[in-house]
Formats: sequence, C-alpha cells, structure tokens
Amino acid sequence: MVPEIPTVAESGLPGFRSITWFAMVAPPGLPAPFAEKINRDVVESLKQPEVLDKLQRMTLEPMPGTPADAARFFDEETALWARVIQEKNVTAE
Repeated sequence: MVPEIPTVAESGLPGFRSITWFAMVAPPGLPAPFAEKINRDVVESLKQPEVLDKLQRMTLEPMPGTPADAARFFDEETALWARVIQEKNVTAE
C-alpha cells in the first residue's frame, strides 16, 4: 500500500509477523448444529462480492474456515506469543 516505506523484513527483522485479527465466537456449550449453521452462513456471506469488496477497501483479508480451523489458529497464535513473551521476558506493569 505504501511502496516507498520499507517492509519490516527490509528494515532488518526478517520473519517478523504481527497481524490483527477478529473472530466470531459463541458461548461455550453452544450445540454443534447451531455452531455449524452459523459458521456456514458467515462463510457464505464472506464470499459475497459486495462483502469482499468492502473488506478489501478496509484492507481486511477474510480467513473463512471451520470452527476447528479457528481453534487451530487460536492455538498457534497462543503458542507463538507465549514463546515471544517468555523469550523476551515480557512482564505486565
């Protein structure tokens, strides 16, 4: 979007990754058929050209998938940032 500004990798941090993400979640114990129906409907809405266009104009990239995909993503993000926090000895003030 701003080619005149070097990327983080070009600035000396190759492999750096930091993303902002949003997820739709439901209360624990939601019956699986409801979760599956909501997921199908949301994934279908994310395929609509007008929705995709609006998201792209906001520089958002949808990652539709299953509840299992989301759980896997949450686990990966938790592991990544837990490792960063531990390696860098980050503490809350």
